[in-house]
Amino acid sequence: MLVELISVIGRGGEQISRIQIESGCKIQIAPDSGGMPERPCVLTGTPESIEQAKRLLGQIVDRCRNGPGFHNDVDGNSTIQEILIPASKVGLVIGKGGETIKQLQERTGVKMIMIQDGPMPTGADKPLRITGDAFKVQQAREMVLEIIREKDQADFRGVRNDFSSRMGGGSIEVSVPRFAVGIVIGRNGEMIKKIQNDAGVRIQFKPDDGISPERVAQVMGLPDRCQHAAHIISELILTAQAMRAAAKEKAAGFDILFLKCDQG
Repeated sequence: MLVELISVIGRGGEQISRIQIESGCKIQIAPDSGGMPERPCVLTGTPESIEQAKRLLGQIVDRCRNGPGFHNDVDGNSTIQEILIPASKVGLVIGKGGETIKQLQERTGVKMIMIQDGPMPTGADKPLRITGDAFKVQQAREMVLEIIREKDQADFRGVRNDFSSRMGGGSIEVSVPRFAVGIVIGRNGEMIKKIQNDAGVRIQFKPDDGISPERVAQVMGLPDRCQHAAHIISELILTAQAMRAAAKEKAAGFDILFLKCDQG
């Protein structure tokens, strides 16, 4: 749940700083999930300090899960839920001059605040805090996610149709395990750009349903070029599988946790 990630970090990073001081373990949370349903949390220290950090993190996550993403406000009447909005969709949810978020609040009767402060770097995903009656909060959440889904689907259809018509080719689909999506995309999208340039194709991941264990990459272009790109992606998946297996065998003193985060 999103609130687990937000609660672990704390306002201004105070919560994660406290855990590091108490445990003596260094904690690093990846700024981006790379499209995966979990966000890597790297723990570095002695075996004892790592176990202590795990215990403290586990306590926070357990507290969050007891309220499945919700917690009561001071007056006991309002419910608060925080959902993480992808950086590229923050402007979409807010709207020009704040018009979209204003309309959402008026239609659902809740209060919405896009949280801009905290340890997240500029360009990172932003938490959207929704406050109000529990039913209305859930309704508002679904409306926000629907806005994001519709935009993703429209972008995908537009890119696919435009590229296919220009290239005079077709397309193939490649299934990519969630743990390998970040490797295929690369930092700042560098890897997927390289594959597109080398193979002469266009690659677009289909909208994420947040449930399936795999994401689908649509490769568009001439048949032989599509096959070449698919081969490169397959090689990257094998690399990701090897890295994942190696990570599980890391010696004590270096450990990795994964914090759940909603992709919308």
